Amino acid sequence: MNNDFKNIVLELFDEAKVGQINIKTDEGEFDIPWRFYVKFFARIEHKNNAVFDENTPVLEIPDLNGFLEKTENYCACAERFYTEDKEYLGIADKNQFYKKLLLDLFINCSPEDFLNIDKFVNNRTNMLLNSQALINSLKLENGKMFSKYFLSKNNNAQNNLYLGNLNAVNATIYADLYKTHTGMDAPLLFLPYLKNNEDVFFLPGVLFGVNVNKNGQKSVFVGAVQNFSDKQDSRFAKNMDRFLRKLNSGVQPESIEANVSPKAVASLVLFLEYAKSLGIENVNASNYAPLRYSAKGGALEKRQGGVVYDTLFDKIDADQYNITNKFMFLFSRIKHHYHNMQLDFSDFGAYLNINFETEKHDNIIYNIANSAENALQHNKNL
Repeated sequence: MNNDFKNIVLELFDEAKVGQINIKTDEGEFDIPWRFYVKFFARIEHKNNAVFDENTPVLEIPDLNGFLEKTENYCACAERFYTEDKEYLGIADKNQFYKKLLLDLFINCSPEDFLNIDKFVNNRTNMLLNSQALINSLKLENGKMFSKYFLSKNNNAQNNLYLGNLNAVNATIYADLYKTHTGMDAPLLFLPYLKNNEDVFFLPGVLFGVNVNKNGQKSVFVGAVQNFSDKQDSRFAKNMDRFLRKLNSGVQPESIEANVSPKAVASLVLFLEYAKSLGIENVNASNYAPLRYSAKGGALEKRQGGVVYDTLFDKIDADQYNITNKFMFLFSRIKHHYHNMQLDFSDFGAYLNINFETEKHDNIIYNIANSAENALQHNKNL
C-alpha cells in the first residue's frame, strides 16, 4: 500500500471534519493554498460514531484498504485525464493533486453514493476511461479543455460535430466536445450551437460521462445542463430566442414542464440524438450533491467572518433549486415531447431509456432531432 496516498486521504478526512480543506500550490509553504469549505465525516470500518452529527454527510467506508486501492486507481486515471489541470490549478505536487482529485470526487457524490462509495468510485473510474476513449476516437485527445473564454464574441468554435441544418432559421447546427476541469459535474462537455453567415448562437452545454458495463452495454451520466455563454444580443440570437420559445406551445403554463428553458430542451434533445449515435442505451442523472450545496454556504461564512445574511442563503437556495428541481423538470419536459420514452425518477435522480423514436407531431422538436439524427447516421463529423 502507498503510505503517502493513505496519509493524503486521512489528512483530507481530518480537514473535512472541521470544514476547511487546504490544497498546497506550487510556491510552497509560504504561498496561500487553495481552500475549500467542505464539511463531511468519514466512518471508517464502522468506527467513530460518536463524533458525527446528523446535519453533516457521512462517507461510509466499510473496508479502508479496499477503498484506498480503488481511490488510488481512480486518481491515477484522473491524473491522466485531467493532465492540463496541474498547471491550470498551480498544483505540481502529485500528492496534493491527488488530494484535489479526491475532493472533487466526493463533491460529486449523491446521498446514495455516500452510502455506496466503492461502487461510485468504480463507476467514476470507468467513466473517465470510456470518456477518454470517446475523445480519442474523435481525434480530440490533444484538444483544449473547456473554458468560457471560447464563448466570447470572437468565439473559437471547433465544429467537431455536424448536426444538420435548421432551415426555419437558415442556420447550421454544430456541437463541440471538450474535456472539463476537475471540479465540474462530469468529465466531458457537449456544447451545441447554431451558426448562420454572420453569428453563432450557443445553447446550454450538457456535462456528461460515458460508462460501459461488463456486457458491453453503454450508458451515459448527465451531470448538468448549464448555460455557459454570456448574454447573446445579436440579431441572430434574438431570432433564435423567439424561435425556440415556440417549443412551449402545448405546454401548460402552470406545469413543471413549463419551468425550464426552451434552450435547455433543445440542447438535451440534440445530446440524446448524439448519445443514440454512440450506441448509448440508458441515461442517468443525479439530482443532488450535498457537498456542492453546503460548500457555497461555508465559503460565504468564511469570507464574511461567520455572518451570512438571509438574502445570501436565499440566493444559494435559489441556485440549488435550479441545479436540482429544474434539472429533473427538464427530463419531465423531454418526456412531454417523446410520449414513448421510458422515464423513471427515484429519490436520487432520473433514469431514461433512449431507445425511442422522434415523433412528428411536434414540428420544432422533430426538426431539431431529425436533423441531428440524419447527420449523425451519415457520419458527417468534421
